[in-house]
Amino acid sequence: MAGGNKTSSRSGLGQRESIGNPLNLTLGRRPVSAASTRRGFKGSARVVPQPQQPEEDEAVTKQPNALGFTAWFEEKIVEYSSKSRPYAITRFRKCIMTYFPEDASLGIEEPKIKNSGYMGGTYLKRSKCKHESGRAFTPGDFVVGQDINVYGQIFTIADADTTTRRNYRNIYGFQQPAAVDIPDDGFAEERARKGIPKPRHDPKPKRVDHLAGMPPGTHDVLRFFCAYQDDRTDGDEDRRYVLHFFLRDGTVEVKECKTEGVQPFPNLLNRSKLPKDTFFNPDTPMYDANQPKQVSWEDLRCGSTIMVWGRSLLLLSCDRTTELFYQRKGIAQNPMQVEEDKGPAFPKTLPPYNGVGAENDLYSMGLSLQPKIVKSTTDEFKRWQMADNKVLRFEMEFAHNDVSDMDKQRRFVTNYNLGDDTIMVFEPPIRNSGLEAGVFLGRQRYKKYVPDQREGKGLKNHGSVLSRWLRPAGFYDGAI
Repeated sequence: MAGGNKTSSRSGLGQRESIGNPLNLTLGRRPVSAASTRRGFKGSARVVPQPQQPEEDEAVTKQPNALGFTAWFEEKIVEYSSKSRPYAITRFRKCIMTYFPEDASLGIEEPKIKNSGYMGGTYLKRSKCKHESGRAFTPGDFVVGQDINVYGQIFTIADADTTTRRNYRNIYGFQQPAAVDIPDDGFAEERARKGIPKPRHDPKPKRVDHLAGMPPGTHDVLRFFCAYQDDRTDGDEDRRYVLHFFLRDGTVEVKECKTEGVQPFPNLLNRSKLPKDTFFNPDTPMYDANQPKQVSWEDLRCGSTIMVWGRSLLLLSCDRTTELFYQRKGIAQNPMQVEEDKGPAFPKTLPPYNGVGAENDLYSMGLSLQPKIVKSTTDEFKRWQMADNKVLRFEMEFAHNDVSDMDKQRRFVTNYNLGDDTIMVFEPPIRNSGLEAGVFLGRQRYKKYVPDQREGKGLKNHGSVLSRWLRPAGFYDGAI
């Protein structure tokens, strides 16, 4: 009997280890080698069975993981009538309530209902809530047909799932009452009455492949460059567009080119079918919806016009791919150019120089609203490097009317510096003339004086706007 007991204990240990320990590892003690195991069968060592662990309390083992209930709560909503008079309606919102006995925690989920006006989802995250008396919730607080207060919100338990009813009957010895109905607030019926039926999509007609028989690699989009003369503005402004014709489905798209000073509007016509010679907008009652003729690729020729809902577009030219497409069809596209209408030419007059700022600014600011910025500093520096210390020297005399005999004898030497366009005039001495020789004009830039013919205009002794800086080309024999 003793030997039988050892064998049974040994086999029982092996069975427990194989079930709870599939790799046959010894739990709680060092692993035993194969040699020592063989020696144990010879009597050198005995295998002592491990004492069995005490089983857990039967009440703990039978404790359910979760208890599920269906509940609802009442909510008042203020609505307004057609005369803006408020009135209250009642909505009954359904929830799924889950109670976890192991830590006395509670979680509430609200099912999502389409077009209900509520977000749905998690109404109360799992947490340890308190009963209204201050204690933790217990399984006895959840009874079908009774109310339960969760953070001030009154929930009515309508039903419990099958597993929860079985756990209450077998574990807690309590039979849950029969399920109660959730009140109907009429929301489902109202939504069904006001619901929008899903549109029925008619089968699309079969598209005609216009590229059938064309060589591979042929593009399915034809592009034309168009012009439109907008007669709604003064001067009939010229507007440019790009027309795309899609060969796959025969649709047309017209895009607007960016124009300076005009608010951008990307598309004149979205991609759609374009009827021929249709002046009226499709939203007007005068539009003929039964117009069978549509614009096709055969109607697009350079030099012709196409009517796009009241706007006559002139086809000027097309790209190279479009031109090759028409060549394969035996049609030649001859591009054309539109002469720019510059309008009446008005003379540009400059105001007189008022002495403020540099005089060069007068010509840049007076001839254009947006003057060009001339980077002349670098050019002047290069010219100074090349022409520095290079001087043009001329001999001059008085040439104005009523010159006295004394002034006729006077001679002047004019030095023109090519590096900075400055001029200096020197008067050589004349013996026994009584005139003081030396510098007649200091070195600086000078302008050729042109009198202002307008009376009372301009500054005194400053000449007119026709006065220009003296340049080397103005110095030659006989020049004044």
